[in-house]
Amino acid sequence: MKRLQIAALLSILLFSGLNTARADLNYSDCLLNTSVHQVVSLGKPLSPQRLGNKSKVRVAVLPYYFTDGSVKELSDSEKSDYLQAASRIRDVSDQKVNIEFVFLPSLNSGNTSAEFRQFYLMRNTGWSERDLNKSTWGFVKKSLIKADATVNFSNFDSVILEGNNLDKSFYIAEAMQFFRDSQGNSYEAANQDFFKSVLTQDGYIDNAILLDSHMGIDIIAHELLHNFGLTDLYGSGSGPGYYSMMAGGSRALLNYEKAVLGWFPIENFKCSEYGSAVNQLKADNRISITNVKQDSITLLKVSSDKAYVLEIVNSGEKSALLVYLLEQEMRPPITLYTDPNVSYFAVFDVLNPSNVSSIYRTADFELLINDIKELNLDLTIIPKNLVSSPEAVAIFENSRTNKQNLIALRVAEKAAAEKAAAEKAAAEKAAAEKAAAEKAAAEKAAVPKKVTIICTKGKLTKKVTAIKPYCPSGFRKK
Repeated sequence: MKRLQIAALLSILLFSGLNTARADLNYSDCLLNTSVHQVVSLGKPLSPQRLGNKSKVRVAVLPYYFTDGSVKELSDSEKSDYLQAASRIRDVSDQKVNIEFVFLPSLNSGNTSAEFRQFYLMRNTGWSERDLNKSTWGFVKKSLIKADATVNFSNFDSVILEGNNLDKSFYIAEAMQFFRDSQGNSYEAANQDFFKSVLTQDGYIDNAILLDSHMGIDIIAHELLHNFGLTDLYGSGSGPGYYSMMAGGSRALLNYEKAVLGWFPIENFKCSEYGSAVNQLKADNRISITNVKQDSITLLKVSSDKAYVLEIVNSGEKSALLVYLLEQEMRPPITLYTDPNVSYFAVFDVLNPSNVSSIYRTADFELLINDIKELNLDLTIIPKNLVSSPEAVAIFENSRTNKQNLIALRVAEKAAAEKAAAEKAAAEKAAAEKAAAEKAAAEKAAVPKKVTIICTKGKLTKKVTAIKPYCPSGFRKK
């Protein structure tokens, strides 16, 4: 579904978990604005050059080698890693995107390994000064122009350059997002030469990735997702970790990241203005999340570049509640909040009654799991200035009572279920034993009985036993 269609459909959806007086937002206003200071960020609009605008993506893999090294050739195993990375992205997109890799002939970069190392050492200076001669970006652009003499770059959405660097003192895995010009782009430096798309005789190259040597599936998928338009989420102790490929070794993305790329179900995305949803003079600000067995997003928008996000993420048989602050201009832009008294959040099961009364402490409020009713979460947002108020204390106490009641209810339900299972098993055993006895009796009754007769011939007698006994010739039945 195209983004304009999504926006049109979502414009009629309201956040049912908040009351109608709370300034619910249309979906088109839910996502944060794209950062004008970052090449990629978690917001709208997505730059027209990013792969997130496409459902079919064609990527060239261009092996390169140094003038003082051996020719770089991709093995079948290395090619397989690319295909598996494509499969991983296809899965996380819910089959909404397909990636085709085309493996090109090797390119002599024209640089020695020592010259390449200099690009690595100068990369930060090259970036800050926007100097292509001191930057890995410059190395990539020059390599693409050099390859243009022999390679047909038509219809490629991205190009991955993979080298055979043998210097293990460093490694490079870097995604590069280019812009045609400033038209249609939010990034303030989009029209600088440093960021301009590479114009070949076959058209523009808008996205590229530099790998100094072969990388595994995780890194390939991560770097490609930069080309799609996602930003890094690692670099702090409060990132999403297990829940996003952009934070570390994972096979998942945050629901919000999927929403930015148009991969998240529109009906499961609800949002409201934070200031309208959270009354700073009231401790009991309720939010309901229905059916936690279904992934969802509840976004409380603070400003155009800042929002609190509540996500339900299902992993295996468990449903996790993620609470984080998204700040578009921060790096990394996500601060994840967890209850320090709850086990590692990657295995946090929000339906476990022992997790009722758990508290997520954020910079502006405390989020309390007030109760669990079937598959629905009853949450309370308490502003920081009211967490010690009598009203808040009463809410905390009530949640503890809910916890005790829920645990008792689950214990009773478990006991009742075990009793019912035992009674069912006993009934089934009795029925099976009865059926077996009846079957044995029927089988026994069905076997014909043998009959004994006495046969005589003069003074001779003979007993004959059979199902249908007959006297021998010359004998008569007595």
